[in-house]
Amino acid sequence: MSADTSSTTAGEVVAALQPILDEKTSSWPKGYRYQLGGEVVSSDDAFGQMGLAFILAMFSIYILLTLMFGSFLQPLIIIMVVPLALIGTFLGFFITATPMSFFGIMGVVSLAGIAVNNGIVLVDTINQRCKKGQQTARAAALGAADRLRPIVSTSLTTVLSLIPLAYSSPQWYPLCVAIIYGLIASTIIAMVIIPALYVLLSPSGSTKDVNVSIEKTRDSK
Repeated sequence: MSADTSSTTAGEVVAALQPILDEKTSSWPKGYRYQLGGEVVSSDDAFGQMGLAFILAMFSIYILLTLMFGSFLQPLIIIMVVPLALIGTFLGFFITATPMSFFGIMGVVSLAGIAVNNGIVLVDTINQRCKKGQQTARAAALGAADRLRPIVSTSLTTVLSLIPLAYSSPQWYPLCVAIIYGLIASTIIAMVIIPALYVLLSPSGSTKDVNVSIEKTRDSK
């Protein structure tokens, strides 16, 4: 038996076929059963390996960022974007009714490396402003404003470049959905969460800095 599955993924085929097979097995002779194979089995085996790969990717990113920034705290601020970006990824799977597959997990692992880029740019810009003597709250606000257009532009070009790939083949669709929706969420979240966390968690940041900035703003008015 064969069928043309070029327009569907293996997960969709199994989801449609398994209820029918389960119903048919009730009329089969005793001792007969069916067993799934091929891409479905390999995907199930790879899920556990991808989970380990995601943890290793996060650890490697943290070590690299620690060496880059010379801090143990700032890499944590940047990496906080990744779990928040996963909200966008899973929301994308829900909106598009896309079943999780091996390529979808690959997209999630890839997103871990892509999502931190916006955070690296933001934190580096804020650090440069702090070195010039600006208060932490002001440096965070102006740093986010400075990098808003470049971050949105790079994220938008990445999303647009993945759209043709998403519709070129069903097997790539889950991967593209994971990256596109995750990147959109991480871009929006990074512009808000990272400056806020920088002010709250930075040793030089305090409520005093925030109050002084607010008072100076009012005085200027």
